[in-house]
Amino acid sequence: MNTTMKLKLFLLFLLINIAVYTITNINKKDKIDTILGYNLNILNIHYEVLLETQRKTAIAIYKSTLIIDRVIEIMKEAHTASKEKKAELRDELHNLSHQR
Repeated sequence: MNTTMKLKLFLLFLLINIAVYTITNINKKDKIDTILGYNLNILNIHYEVLLETQRKTAIAIYKSTLIIDRVIEIMKEAHTASKEKKAELRDELHNLSHQR
């Protein structure tokens, strides 16, 4: 084989390898983007479920708290109470929550 033929074959080999590398790299990036998009979608769903659960829990706690008349009175008193009185009211709230 003469040198020009070897050079042509080497250039052809190099061109084919560059093409394969480029196609593989593009394919790899597409796969990564697809997987990240899928995982982001799953995370968004979990986040929405968590928010909804927290919202329902907060509403349930709020409603159950309002049923106890003394809780409303304690909250009104705590608004203007001293630190010592607030500690007493906090203890009373704690006891009320454990009685239920």
